[in-house]
Amino acid sequence: MIRLGSPIQGDESWASWSVLAFANAPAELHPERHHGADTRGVRFALQQYGPFGVVIDTISSGNATSSFDRTEFDSNVDSGINALGLGTITGINSVTVTDSVASNNGSQGFFANSTAGAGGIVNMTLTRSLVVDNAVGVEAQGTNATIWLAQSTVTGNGSGYLASGGTLNTFGDNYIANGGNSGSLTPVSKQ
Repeated sequence: MIRLGSPIQGDESWASWSVLAFANAPAELHPERHHGADTRGVRFALQQYGPFGVVIDTISSGNATSSFDRTEFDSNVDSGINALGLGTITGINSVTVTDSVASNNGSQGFFANSTAGAGGIVNMTLTRSLVVDNAVGVEAQGTNATIWLAQSTVTGNGSGYLASGGTLNTFGDNYIANGGNSGSLTPVSKQ
C-alpha cells in the first residue's frame, strides 16, 4: 500500500487515500477516511511521501494504464511522475495526465524512462498541465519512451525538456519558456 496524500480543500471534509496494487489486477484507489464529503472533482496533491510522487512500472509482459486528472506532484526528492519500462519484456506503460501540476521536484516533473535494451514501451500524455520549478520539466529517456505535449506550459525549470534518446511529441499549442533544453520537440498534427 502506498499513501498518496490528502485532497486540497479548505475545510474539514477531507479524505486520505491509498493505492492497492496486486499482480495481474488493476490498482485501486480507496478512501481510508471520509468525513461526509463528496470527493468527486477534488484535487489531490502527491508530495513528499518518498523520493517520487508516483512510480508506475509494468511487470514481465503485463501492461499498465494510469490517468491523473487535477493532481499536483509537488516537492518530491526525485520525480513527480516516474513512468518506467525498464524491467519488462514487452509491457506497455500508458500514462495520461490532464489539468495537473508538477512543481518543485528535485529531478523531473514528468519522466518517461525506457532504457535501451529494455523491451517496455512508455507513452505519457500531458494535456493542459503546468510544469514549473523542477530540475528538469519533462524527460523522455530511452528509445521506447515517448511524451506527448498538448496545451501545456513548461517554464522556470533548470531544463525545460530533455529528449535523452526518447521522443518528445508536441501538438504545437504549448507554452515553453525555458532554457537548458536538450534534444528536439517533434511536431505532430492535430486531428
